Amino acid sequence: MTAHTIAWLADSRRDISSYIESLEYLGFSTAFHSHAGPAIEDFLRGNKYSLIVVSPDIAPGLKCDDPVITRIMSSGAKNDYWKIGLRVVELTHSSDSANRETPIVVAGFHDPEYSVLCPKARETFLRAGATEYVNLVAQKFDFNAFHRRLEQLARKV
Repeated sequence: MTAHTIAWLADSRRDISSYIESLEYLGFSTAFHSHAGPAIEDFLRGNKYSLIVVSPDIAPGLKCDDPVITRIMSSGAKNDYWKIGLRVVELTHSSDSANRETPIVVAGFHDPEYSVLCPKARETFLRAGATEYVNLVAQKFDFNAFHRRLEQLARKV
């Protein structure tokens, strides 16, 4: 790993390609995971990252043996996928994780305060260990400010 590598966990690289490409242009390396299972394995026992960006609504993938995520999936409620992202944050900041001190930005589509699917999204994710929660569909979302904040957090390491 290079000195400043940002890991992304999102369901589609295409959806976040502008963020990834602009940060790579600035000299950051990036790693991408599209499922929670491989991401958890990497974040806990794999590479040390400068910053981790997590989309809360993420599928577990075929190789996910976490009992909490298995319980979430067995409930059959697709609206509970945000709980998988929450579990990724909790595990990533657990005491035996390679990235327990790594800043985590949760970049989601749930209103931080009033989402019906993920009530009090910001508070919930911050309590789980996220550094920040960003609502990507906020009426006044500022791409440049978000980009600068990611860069700032990634360079702190």
